[in-house]
Amino acid sequence: MSHFRTELAFTLSNNELKQAISLLQDYNTELETNVLQRHQQYLQQKYQQSTPSFRKPQPSTRPPPPPSNSTQSQPIPQLPPPKLPVLETLPEYVLSYETDSIEHQNKQISTLVFTPAITVSYLPPSPGWLLSSSDGLINLWRMNESPTIILEKSKPTIWRLLSSDVASVSSTAESSHFLGCCTDLNFSNSGLSLFSLNNGRLDKTNDCPDSIGATQVVSSFNDSLINSPGTSTSTSSIFCGCQEFICSIGLTPSSLSATSKYTFTNSIITSLSLLSQDLNYYALIGDSQGKAFLWDNKGAAPKTLLQGNPTPISTIDNSNHGVLTGGVDGVLQLWDIKKTSTPLRSLNLDGSSIVNLKNSPFSDLVAISTLKDLYLLSTKTFQFQSLGIKEKCSSLAWNLVDKTSLHCANTAGSILTFSKVEKK
Repeated sequence: MSHFRTELAFTLSNNELKQAISLLQDYNTELETNVLQRHQQYLQQKYQQSTPSFRKPQPSTRPPPPPSNSTQSQPIPQLPPPKLPVLETLPEYVLSYETDSIEHQNKQISTLVFTPAITVSYLPPSPGWLLSSSDGLINLWRMNESPTIILEKSKPTIWRLLSSDVASVSSTAESSHFLGCCTDLNFSNSGLSLFSLNNGRLDKTNDCPDSIGATQVVSSFNDSLINSPGTSTSTSSIFCGCQEFICSIGLTPSSLSATSKYTFTNSIITSLSLLSQDLNYYALIGDSQGKAFLWDNKGAAPKTLLQGNPTPISTIDNSNHGVLTGGVDGVLQLWDIKKTSTPLRSLNLDGSSIVNLKNSPFSDLVAISTLKDLYLLSTKTFQFQSLGIKEKCSSLAWNLVDKTSLHCANTAGSILTFSKVEKK
């Protein structure tokens, strides 16, 4: 009897277990179905949200094109090719003449300036003159047939010209004057002086006491700065200076004096040039802190023109497209004096310091000398080319007669003339 009860209990338990397993399987199937349906609904909603809606295209209201009578297809019109900017081609320059360095005793030429025509009775006529100076020599070169230069006068002196920018300041038919900053080789002091060429002799006639220490002079090109006794020049067109000061100069046949003067206290002058603006002349000054200034002859503080790299400006000049500055860091920059926050162009030619630059008054070209080479650059496009001399030029001068030739002086005492190759 007990055995029957035990078997019955086991049977009932087994059936209950089977029912439980069946119920559990049904529940799992329903759960999986619900999860799958919900996941499909989620994916469908996400797809609908990420898919942009497009409007159903409307039928076109434009009338159909008329039937063509020609059975051949019409040619597709060809558009003209776009016009590409034409890059400027720099003119070709070649070395056409080189003087013998013995004419300057193989010493470095400190200054080189092309002067307007000088009319002196005892000298043959010449379309132009070159003035060069080294220690103890101030040479005058007659332009026989451009670009050939022939030495006309060479007299030993006790001076060395440091800068000269005023020539042909003729006062009489028998003599000619020019203005220059020079240093006395015996006493090592420098200043602004007036020189005269009389009967084959080159003499220093007047000194400017207010300019003691001056090493640079700039002026406007003027063929007759001295016309007659008692007539003075425009004081706003001649400036001289040194590291500490800048002054404007009044000039007559018998006197040379500073009319106004300004002394720098926080920096030193490293370069000097001339800027003509609104029929007035201003001194264009570069300093040791990378700043450039404009100064008139009123004696007030110079106006800050621009702030370049915080390195000294070694050379500065004006051009047809803005003010050019060259630094000891080798960077050449072009500036618009009306927008001086950033330069218009900036360029490092060869990584060496820029020694000097000279803008051509007749074109967009500027000659640039570095410690390594001599370059021609267009201030319009900033394209440049090397003239291939691979040495420093101590001074540069453009020919004011043929308006294309470039004269440069090297450290060995020679003058090199580069001429433009005319295209056939």
